[in-house]
Amino acid sequence: MRLANIVPPQPEQRCTDQVGNAWPCGRRARAAFEAYLRNRPLVCHEGAANGRMRCEVNGTDVAIWVLTQGWAIAAEGAPPVFRQTESDARRRGVGQFMPDSRVAEQAVPTAPNQPVRSTAERPRG
Repeated sequence: MRLANIVPPQPEQRCTDQVGNAWPCGRRARAAFEAYLRNRPLVCHEGAANGRMRCEVNGTDVAIWVLTQGWAIAAEGAPPVFRQTESDARRRGVGQFMPDSRVAEQAVPTAPNQPVRSTAERPRG
């Protein structure tokens, strides 16, 4: 599926964190996306002539969710909300924008509309 207004990392893509470590951000992005979609109703609408789709899960724009999690960048010409959402993800250091990939290697998907969090942040109990 190719979503409108975003450019996700390729599955084999590696990102470099601020410390200089390379890590498999493409594989992590795909895993987070698949976990988000699991057992949720996905509704897609045909998009522009480029074959990209606009999809929703329970009324949430999937492309916005992907950007919020930091697993894509806004496509050239995307509406301002997409660029702002990417900017916010970069500022928060989530997804492919994490400052230290050792955190990314422990990323755990959360409920819909919630950010991906590290296992280190799980409450003990």
